[in-house]
Amino acid sequence: MLGAMALLTISFLILTNLFQSVDAVPASDTLVRSEYNVMIKARGMDFNGICVMECNDEGLITGTIISQMGPKIFDFTMSGRKVRVFNVIEPLNRWFIRRRIRRDLSDILSDPEFSNNVYSLNSRGIDYFFIPLKN
Repeated sequence: MLGAMALLTISFLILTNLFQSVDAVPASDTLVRSEYNVMIKARGMDFNGICVMECNDEGLITGTIISQMGPKIFDFTMSGRKVRVFNVIEPLNRWFIRRRIRRDLSDILSDPEFSNNVYSLNSRGIDYFFIPLKN
């Protein structure tokens, strides 16, 4: 048990240092970056992690959701209300799950209440929670 706790601590420190080093790079004036703690609950599976999104001046949103343990859960892009989901981890890599995630992300990111507030959505048995990270 101690080994698992040490591994979790090391993973957290690596992930924290990764985001600190990314923030140290000056961002372009045309990009807006947002970071959220995210939790997705669906039928006995819980995915906890961080969502990092960038929006350019043309309105294209690109993002990724990374689990607490380090591996990426999936990447996404959104232009208008059209969402594309790719690089999906195996337990979620089913056409009907990808379709549900695309539709839910479109609803979430299009909602004016989403931006800097704690946001939750329950959609057909899947719970999404987004909590803004403090900079």
